Amino acid sequence: MKTKTTTWKPGHLCEFVREGVWRQATVLGHLNGVPDLSWVNEKTGKIEHTLVAKQFIRDVTPQASQEGMKFDDGKARLDLLPPRALLAVGQVLSHGAKKYAPDNWKKVPNGKARYIAASLRHIFAYMGGEMLDPESGEPHLAHAITCLLFALELEKT
Repeated sequence: MKTKTTTWKPGHLCEFVREGVWRQATVLGHLNGVPDLSWVNEKTGKIEHTLVAKQFIRDVTPQASQEGMKFDDGKARLDLLPPRALLAVGQVLSHGAKKYAPDNWKKVPNGKARYIAASLRHIFAYMGGEMLDPESGEPHLAHAITCLLFALELEKT
C-alpha cells in the first residue's frame, strides 16, 4: 500500500503489517529515512519498536479515514465477560454489603488466605449437590467466584 504525501512525523498514528496482520502503531522517529514505530505486542503485552518500510505503513489519522477510530489493541476485552455470572457475583456483593458493609472484604485480616478457604467451602458445597447458599439464596459458585476475586485483588495490591 503506497503512502501518499504522508511525512510520518513523530507522534503520527499509523498501521503496519506484521505477520500478515495490520497492527496499530505510533511513529517515534526515523532511522535513515525509515519510520521507527512503537506498538503493543499482543502476545507479550509489551511495547516494542520496529523499523518499517513506508510502503508497509498506512495512515490512520482521523482525517485519513471516513470511519470512526478507536485504538484498543492490547486492551482487555471486557465485552467477553459472561453477563449472567457477573450479575450473580453482583448479587453476592450486594448481600455482603448489607451483612457487613460495602468493601468490608478489603479490611479482613489475612484476607487472601481466608477468601481462598471460603471459596473452597462454597465449591465443596456445590460439589456435594447444594446449588444455593442457604443464607443468601445465591449460587455457591457465585460466592466462590466472589471470594476468588477478592483473593486476586488482594494479591495485586
